[in-house]
Amino acid sequence: MKEASLKTTAELNVKQAAIPSTILVVEDNADARSMLNIFLSNKGYRVLEASNGLDALDIALSENPDLIITDIRMDIMNGVELIEAIRRNLGAIRSVPIIAMSAYHSSQFLESLRKGANALLPKPFQLEKLTEIVTSLLSQRESFKKQATANHSS
Repeated sequence: MKEASLKTTAELNVKQAAIPSTILVVEDNADARSMLNIFLSNKGYRVLEASNGLDALDIALSENPDLIITDIRMDIMNGVELIEAIRRNLGAIRSVPIIAMSAYHSSQFLESLRKGANALLPKPFQLEKLTEIVTSLLSQRESFKKQATANHSS
């Protein structure tokens, strides 16, 4: 019986490793959003898009992404408001890592950290820097998930 359990666990781990991480890109500039989608898709991620914070919140609630990259300055619901709404949520999205990006180094950009952003990315940015932050945050999230699973099964 134990062999079957170990085999099932190993198969599950392989299946989970094959599932790409989902990243929600929230950017009101269509060209920038498209560029991020192409870049992240080419890295093997599943990419969802939203052009404002309100749409992003709906998508995050229904899709439960592994990471959110959001612009700060947007109409309808800006990035700071989106971060605040996500961190107040009682569901699974509450702990999703968030990268806040902005071309304006304003108090609003820094406010995104206080509201719960995990990283700030000033625009323009090097794609290598984005890759570094995305990889780091997703790795941390995976470690937390594994630790929580191990603690729960103990």
